[in-house]
Amino acid sequence: MTTVIAKTTVFIAVDSLWTDIFHNPVKTQTKKYIYSESELYLFSGDHLPILLEQALLIGLLDDNEYLRFYEFLDPEDVFGCLIVEESTGKLDASEGHAFDWNNGIAHTGSGGKFASDFYFHAERQHYKSKHGCNIDGALHHAFYWDRCSGLPIKKRIWKGEIFDNTEHPGLDYKEFVSREIDQHFKGGIMNKTLRSSMRTSPSPNGVKISVTEAKNRLERRKARLARKAA
Repeated sequence: MTTVIAKTTVFIAVDSLWTDIFHNPVKTQTKKYIYSESELYLFSGDHLPILLEQALLIGLLDDNEYLRFYEFLDPEDVFGCLIVEESTGKLDASEGHAFDWNNGIAHTGSGGKFASDFYFHAERQHYKSKHGCNIDGALHHAFYWDRCSGLPIKKRIWKGEIFDNTEHPGLDYKEFVSREIDQHFKGGIMNKTLRSSMRTSPSPNGVKISVTEAKNRLERRKARLARKAA
């Protein structure tokens, strides 16, 4: 359901298509990336874990709420992310979760391997994609093989021809995420497992969620931000 690729200090790119459990397109405002504390997070996986992560990162949930709601997620849901320094594009390889490397390109999601293969070989053979640049060409290649990834492409380039069509979360998006949290996590009695209606396709780097990993990820983020602030 997702194609994410990143080359550290050079570029990131992510698709925007969401699909349901039958691989049909779903119209939603949910983004597959978010900016928080001068970091850019790129997500793969299922809807509800990504929604909770975004709500935490933009300050709509505190740590206790986040972990409490996490306990109600379907343990079959999967979650992955890449974490990039906003100012430099440097990939924090030690802090990401459930991603792989392919010839110097980090990727996650069901289309990530297809995209990273195309980009590597196109650059190596000095080929220029008909889509204007090899980053776009890489994602379009992934879309051909993975019908659960698709337009529009969001990308940011730090080196070469500088480009950025990503957006920081504004008030409208924060209100949307807040409504989604209310609908899925605060709208009723929390006594059953919550299953994502928008689910990922099987992918080699999909990792099932766990509360333990969510706690560890939270603590690593606190320590990372503390080091940066020191």
